[in-house]
Parts: sequence; C-alpha cells; structure tokens
Amino acid sequence: MKIFLFFIIFLFYSNQIFSKEICSWIVNEAYPEELQEHPNAYFYAVVGDNGSCEYGRGSDQESAFNNCEKWKKENSISGACQPFAIGKEIVWEGGVSVVSNNSGCIEGNCQNGKGTEVAENGDTYKGEFKNGTMHGQGKMVWANGDTYKGEWKNGKTHGQGTMVLANGDTYEGEWINGEPRIGCIEGNCQNGQGTMVWANGDKYEGEWENGEEHGQGTMVWVSGEKYEGEWENGKENGYGTVIWDDGDKYIGNIRDGALHGEGELTFAADGDIWVGIWKNDKLQGRGETIAWDGSIRVCEFDGYKCAKLIKQIKNFIFKGGSSWIDEDIITKNDVSTFKTLKFVEEKEVMEYDKRTSKNKNQYGDGIEIKVFNAFIFNASFEKSQDILIKVNAEFKTQEKAEKQALKWAKMYGQMPYFLKENFKYIIVHKGKVGWAGGNHQIVIHINSAKSTFNEENMFHELSHASLDFRWSGGLIDEDEWKKAIGEDKYYISEYAWDLFYEEDSAETALWWFATRCKPSTISKKNYDKVIKRLPNRFNYLDKQNFDFYPVKCE
Repeated sequence: MKIFLFFIIFLFYSNQIFSKEICSWIVNEAYPEELQEHPNAYFYAVVGDNGSCEYGRGSDQESAFNNCEKWKKENSISGACQPFAIGKEIVWEGGVSVVSNNSGCIEGNCQNGKGTEVAENGDTYKGEFKNGTMHGQGKMVWANGDTYKGEWKNGKTHGQGTMVLANGDTYEGEWINGEPRIGCIEGNCQNGQGTMVWANGDKYEGEWENGEEHGQGTMVWVSGEKYEGEWENGKENGYGTVIWDDGDKYIGNIRDGALHGEGELTFAADGDIWVGIWKNDKLQGRGETIAWDGSIRVCEFDGYKCAKLIKQIKNFIFKGGSSWIDEDIITKNDVSTFKTLKFVEEKEVMEYDKRTSKNKNQYGDGIEIKVFNAFIFNASFEKSQDILIKVNAEFKTQEKAEKQALKWAKMYGQMPYFLKENFKYIIVHKGKVGWAGGNHQIVIHINSAKSTFNEENMFHELSHASLDFRWSGGLIDEDEWKKAIGEDKYYISEYAWDLFYEEDSAETALWWFATRCKPSTISKKNYDKVIKRLPNRFNYLDKQNFDFYPVKCE
C-alpha cells in the first residue's frame, strides 16, 4: 500500500471530473489593460464551492498558482487553482478545461530538436523532441501545478527524473514507460545485496536479510538525510556515519537509529566538533568540544549542555599582544616617504577618544567626542595619497601640535604601502590608554606605550584601518581568513585568541611582515614558532602580493 499511495493521490488530484459548467471567462476581454502592461504575465482562475469565480495575476506560472492558493486560504475557499498564460479562454465544466488561443509549438523545433509546446489545457513542455514526441531531457509543467523534470522516451517519462506534485509530494528516481520504478530495482532485496526505492523517494542500497536491511548499507531519505554504515533487522545499529539535511555530521556508534556509544558530531554552521559518549542522541558524561579554530574545552556533559567545565586549552603562541614581543621591527632609521606637512586650519571636529571608555582594561572602547579648535594638518608622501592629521586642542599651541603631527607623519611614511592604500586620518590625543585603529583611521594616545614600540603599534593599528574585514570590508576575505585560522589551530598571541574577530588579522600581519621582509629583527626562537604554527595564514597573506615599499627587505 505504501508503494502506490503517491500515485493514487496523483491520479485523483489530476483527473477530478464534474459535470456542471460553473463559469467561463476570457482573459483578453477581462483584463485588456493588464495585458498591455504585463505582456508576459500568467493569470489564475479559481472557482469556489459556492460557484463564485476569482481571477488574478502573477509574474509567472508558479507565482500565479501561489497567489491563488493564498487567496483561497485568506477567504476560506476550496477549489482548484488554474494558472494560464494570456490569450486563453477558461471554461469550467465541473473541473477545469482550458481552450487556448496560444497553444502548439510556441518556440524552437518541436519535431526533432529543442522546443516549447503548450497544450490546449495549458500543460507546457520545454525540452527535447523526436518525431514530434517528447524524447530526451525535458521539463513538463501541468496546468494543475504538477511538474516533472528529467528523461523522456516516446512521449513518456523514462529514465532518471523528479516528479513534484502541486501538494509538495516528491518522487526522485528511475521511471519506466511513464511509471516510477518502485520497489527492489536491483539485486536481491530479500537475502543478499540489493537496492530498494520507496514511493516517497527514499532509497536503500546494501545488504538484506529476511527482507530487512541487515549488514552494510546506505539509506538516503528524500528529506536529504543520509546514513551509511551497519544495519540490524531493519534499523541502524553498529558503527556508521549520519549526515543531516543541514550538513551536521556524526561518525560513531548507533543503536536503533539513535546516537549511542562513542562518537563525534560536527556542526556544519560553525565547524565545532563534540566528542564523547552518547546515549539516546544526547552527549553524556566526560567529553570535549573542539572549536573550528582548534580551541578545546573538556566538559561534563548533560545532553547538549556543558554542565561543568573541566579545563580549557588555549592555543596561542605569545602572551599579551604580538606587537610587544620583539621591538624595532621597524625603526626610526628606516626610510620614510614623508614629504611635507602643512597647517590647514583650527576647526571643531568630532573625534574618537579612547579615554572615554567605561571599560578600563586594555580592550576598552571609546566614543566620538567634540573637540573644539582641533589643529588640522595635511601630510603628503611619495607614492601614497595625502592624509589629514588632527591634533587635539589640549596641546594648546599650533607649534606644539605641529611637533606631534610631524612625528607621526614621518613614522607613517615608514610603513609599507599596502597598509596605506585606503587610509585617511591620524588623530592625536594625550593620555595613557591604548591606541585604536579602524574605518580608515588610527587614534594615537601619545603616553600609552614605550617609545621603542611605537612603530609596531602603528603597524598594528594601520592593519585594522586598511585590512580588517570587520572595519573596512577591504583586503581580508572573512571566509578564507577564518578557514586559515581553523587549519592553523593557533593564534599569534593571547590578545588575538581572546578577540579573534577583531584582532587576529592585525596581530598576525606584523609577524608575517617581519618573517618575510625583516627576519633579523625577531629572535630565531620566535621566528621558528610563528612559521611552524601559522602556515595557512601566512600563505594566505603571501598570495595577496602586498607592496612593501618603502621598506627595504633583507
């Protein structure tokens, strides 16, 4: 009974016949203005149980049908929806009969070749023909909303194809002379090796015993779920692999179709892996989660909840921030492209100031504040574009402000060109809080770091301003970068590990630059560490062919 249910429904749905003519309508006469305005539109018609008729329009056949179904639902009307193209007369004789003024071969070669043929009742076939008959690859859309896409032979569905009924029922598989090949389509499905197809499209290939799945086999459900592994008495039992329709994947032991025993579950959405002992589809007892980036948590689990964290393994190379590990990667003696500095004006501006942060730790953010009479300077450089340097009025005089602007302009000129392509502003404040970078600008608080690390700090912040996918949507591709993180499984620093989305690219860029251009500026020990543990990120940055000018590489 299960095998033939699909087709009983199909035949009933497609061939209802009633005797009484309820209404007739010619779209050309009813909607002449609509036809002029929407020459390619599809219309729909539906007759209610009370004899009322409703007409409407859609952009295509599918949308017309959907609009009709929506109208039926909103008005609690039952009845058959009939989509049809322009130039057609609709006549109900209980069911739906469509007389077409635009039928026949409307496109291409419907004898021997490729074409489109429309029947008088609105059925439409588009595909290959042989001797005036559907033959080869093609798609049929019936007037009632049913569709078939696949192989045809002598006017009938034959070969591989997919039938989708208007009610959503689907069969995908092999067809023979207009009928789906259902049941045991290959081999021995009683005792041996065989392939079974069910009417709903589910398919099993593998070993059988006493008419049940038993041994090694693969089941693919029409929902998209798949199981490959051991079976016992018609159920998944033993060791196998489950892949759900959302991409989640389990590899391990199964009992009566449920995750049970040792196994690992990989979540498609974020790449996290959960490993441990499963019981009735839930993780129980001691287990671990392995994040997409390699970070590991060991937990006591209760279902899908880490009830108790046992330990957390942090995969970073250096503590603190990377720019503070080896100083003088870039020094004051390196070549600068700085040319001129010109005072522009004193002006009231809104400037980001990290001293406004309510969070006083090193990760503290700030807000924009109004700065009255800020000193504005224009700095020019060889090769790269001019930038503006905005110095806080707290420096009091133009002379003192210019001294600050000149210092940072010369340092900016020493930075490699690839960090300056999208850059616009340097903002200078007093204060001991950290620097900041992003959105094509950096903010310098002049008392925040040892002077020997200033160049490294600027490199880091310029990486934010010019490279970060979060800030500028610029040169770093988020998906590729995240993939590289997951493959490396390490971060350059604790700072990058803790705030990977905001800081990883900037933290990594400095060390990649040092190993590629100025390896003598970092210790051999640190050089070996980063080369060994960050190969995929470094490889990604290598492929960008960044311009290091004016830095003279070793």
